[in-house]
Amino acid sequence: MSSSIDNITCPKCGGNAQRETDHKTGEVYDHCTVCDYEEVIVEGQDLYILTIWKGVEPVLTGPYKDAEVREQALIALKKEHGAESSYFPVDMTAGAAIEIGVFG
Repeated sequence: MSSSIDNITCPKCGGNAQRETDHKTGEVYDHCTVCDYEEVIVEGQDLYILTIWKGVEPVLTGPYKDAEVREQALIALKKEHGAESSYFPVDMTAGAAIEIGVFG
């Protein structure tokens, strides 16, 4: 396996974390030793946030370029809308079509 390891800032706690990139598969593994944050990123994925506004209306935002940017967007959404909504990560194959609607 040909890989590299870089030091990064943990998107969850702001502590020191490591990012290991497998140059053969394109898989990226982030791990924080401070808060045990872990995330596997596979190249060719689109990262979104699915928000259910006030338990009724689904909204998909993104794609975000990486998990750290998505985490920052999530923090901003929670700051603006608080507990009135629910938030879910959506990781999908790049370019895949998705349609989210409501019954009614």
